[in-house]
Amino acid sequence: MRTAIISAMQSEISAVSELLEDCRSDDLPGMRICSGSICGCDAVLAVSGEGKVNAAACTQTLILRYKPDCVINIGVAGGIEPTMRPGDIIVADSCVQHDFDVSALGYEPGWICSLNEKFIPCDRVLSDALYRAASGEPSIRAVYRGVIATGDMFVSSSEKARKIATAFGAVAADMETAAVAQVCRMNGVAFAAVRAVSDSGGDGAEADYDRFETFAADMSSKIIGVYFAGMTGVD
Repeated sequence: MRTAIISAMQSEISAVSELLEDCRSDDLPGMRICSGSICGCDAVLAVSGEGKVNAAACTQTLILRYKPDCVINIGVAGGIEPTMRPGDIIVADSCVQHDFDVSALGYEPGWICSLNEKFIPCDRVLSDALYRAASGEPSIRAVYRGVIATGDMFVSSSEKARKIATAFGAVAADMETAAVAQVCRMNGVAFAAVRAVSDSGGDGAEADYDRFETFAADMSSKIIGVYFAGMTGVD
């Protein structure tokens, strides 16, 4: 089974990269891809760049070139659920594009006409495995499941965060997850996402992001290491 791991930034995947054995690098336009094995499992790691277009392009390239059995999107996110704190983990049940809006044509905000759905579901088996990995890690304060809302913006307004949470029932906001999910959905590839909270998405979120981004990225990567170890029984 080949697992592809995608992050937007190198900092979000660097800890996972250290686990990769027999690494073979492939520099492609706008992205860097490394393939090898983690705990004896076939793995491909990719840094896509920020935003939905970069994430989608990277995902499609991975699927066509490396033919993964599943794709996991990792990284940081704004935790727009009020009880969340930096370093907390979100395992997505589904994701939605909060800035995709053809409501003028009679559709709900977030509705993707080509898929005929609003919320893109994550693979349940894969998500459950990631949730177990996160829940069993003692350094993690709290693990959440729910909707991740994606848009091409860094959310740093309490009003905007509340609107996204209310409109989509979302617990977190980021800039890539739903784009990766949509491409996987189109190609029939299992998808899951695990994100760590770097900020609240509210007023002053940029300051929290600067302070906690590295810490949160390490938490997200740690779950992937635990997940791969669990696949093979390696401690």
